[in-house]
Amino acid sequence: MNNRLRRAGLCCLALGISACTSTPQNTNNQIDDQSAPNSFSFAVVGDIPYNDDQKKTLYNEITPELKKFPFVVHVGDTKAGGGAPCTDALDEEHLNWMKSVGVPVFYTPGDNEWTDCDRPSNAPVTRELLRLDKLRAKFFSPATITAPASWQAVWQAGMPENASWIYENVRFATLHMVGSNNGRAGLEACTSANSDDCDTPAAIAAAVAMRDRHNVAWVASVFAKARTEGAGAMVIATQADVTDVDDGGVDCSALGQIDCDGFKEIRQLIASEAATFGKPVLFVHGDTSPYCWDRNFGGAEAQNLWRLNGAGDYKVIDAVNVVVSPGGQVPFKAEGVVSQQKPDENGCR
Repeated sequence: MNNRLRRAGLCCLALGISACTSTPQNTNNQIDDQSAPNSFSFAVVGDIPYNDDQKKTLYNEITPELKKFPFVVHVGDTKAGGGAPCTDALDEEHLNWMKSVGVPVFYTPGDNEWTDCDRPSNAPVTRELLRLDKLRAKFFSPATITAPASWQAVWQAGMPENASWIYENVRFATLHMVGSNNGRAGLEACTSANSDDCDTPAAIAAAVAMRDRHNVAWVASVFAKARTEGAGAMVIATQADVTDVDDGGVDCSALGQIDCDGFKEIRQLIASEAATFGKPVLFVHGDTSPYCWDRNFGGAEAQNLWRLNGAGDYKVIDAVNVVVSPGGQVPFKAEGVVSQQKPDENGCR
């Protein structure tokens, strides 16, 4: 299929309304030149499939292209957040898809797979912490992928969905952060009439605190490892859009606090670690719909820190081909794997 037809076919159908997006073609983000020293590509998938049409696109159009990459990073949300019950069968289907790709797929869960599973629209509802336990058992205990020994792939003790590996002297890491204010929205009152469908606020608060501790430790450790090994660049991938700030950036200082910014600590830590690292760093996420990237995430402190909001989320139904060129003038470039559509530059809010 030619690229024009692919672009037409990959624009999403949401609620029965066809809505193709238009993205400026940035002349300083052309991806066809991979002549910089040590350049390579990997693919990012996320926020897909949310319906049967997207599933067909993923299986029939996108997946054959993914087989050409050395590995894929899946930033979560493998199903719609509402109107789609969370089931063991869906988990099995996603696992079978990962195996069908034929290359390692490093997956970090999204909120749609677990924190949203107790929404009334997902009836029959399931307790979110039960769903998380099932995800960990299905995908991470042990890890369901086999990476070459030279990649030195490791998974964090106590939170095995956090992975790290090195490829072509670039350190990669996944980080389990999710939308809904990093899972803190789940601390609000459960709406199910059946108390068995609900986790207790205390249990959710403890799980949130545990993830925060592990994520902070993981970020610090992978940056330390990258510095020690002399990595040429860093890539961190997560589901949550950590710039989607709640409550004006208020610190989450108390256990079980809801009215606070659940991403503030990790956002500041990544910027600080990136500044210390001094080499190119790419932060990849999904969760929100703009298909874009910018260099505003790190502010003046970390101008070496790039941010990519991947495709999906009813916007551009595609995976993203990310080219990493640690020795190049432009260290990161991106375009749709099938559509070749480029992310809107400086288009993130």
